[in-house]
Amino acid sequence: RGDLGFVAVDPQQPNKVLGAVWVRLWPDDDPGFGHVAEDIPELAIAVKPIYQRKGIGSDLMKHLLDTAKVSFRAVSLRVRDNNPAKKLYDKHGFSKVEGTETSNRTGGSSYIMANLLELKSEEPTTIRNATKEDTTIILNFIQGKLLFDRNISGFSGELAVNAQKLEDTLFGEVPFAYVLIAAQRDIPVAYALYAFRYSSFAGQPSLWLDDLFVDASTRGKGVGTLLMSFLARIADDKNCTHLGWNVDARNTKGVAFFHRLGAGIVEKNDYSCVHEWKPPLL
Repeated sequence: RGDLGFVAVDPQQPNKVLGAVWVRLWPDDDPGFGHVAEDIPELAIAVKPIYQRKGIGSDLMKHLLDTAKVSFRAVSLRVRDNNPAKKLYDKHGFSKVEGTETSNRTGGSSYIMANLLELKSEEPTTIRNATKEDTTIILNFIQGKLLFDRNISGFSGELAVNAQKLEDTLFGEVPFAYVLIAAQRDIPVAYALYAFRYSSFAGQPSLWLDDLFVDASTRGKGVGTLLMSFLARIADDKNCTHLGWNVDARNTKGVAFFHRLGAGIVEKNDYSCVHEWKPPLL
């Protein structure tokens, strides 16, 4: 729980590791050298000397931080003041935590740096739980997703859903699923529809994401990541084992997006790719 990491490999020799980056949560009573708080993981990064100064460390750092934003509010590390890697940390948004400077065994000084992770989009984005008054908005999003799926040849049928069905099944006495709506300037730009599944073997639920749809004008601007972050926190609050969903393999950008989050394909049947995601929160 709380561990997250990536390795860089040679694309021509996948078993050849060039470098690695990882974060780990430490308790207050057994802290690491760069410890700030129990909910802020400490980062470590290493690239083999012969592969340094080739951008590998920067690529690893960016990938790690982009993924960590979903689960953590910040990342910390400790660095010596004369460490050349400090330039890398500065580049990626780390800053010195005042009052943490200490002498190290080499006679120099070391201090903690932290990156206050922020999930950003170009416009301020709010995420809220949908209500009965949002039924028409949800239906519009479903219709938008239908067009998207048809464009990638992922769906050829007709919609059977209508506003009344949505109202009865999503906002009745016992909801069958739940909806999050992301909005910018009070204009809905994305939605996520999810439900919970239960495993008798695990004795715990999991969260199943049925729909994630972002309006075309807002894609690639962080809104999908914000929704996934929100879903990860819901899964954590409900003590879920994981999050799961299905993606059509022809939705290449969607598959790549989920891969960057750290999700993996656990089942594939033709174009259907069932993903499973265990964010560090779980």
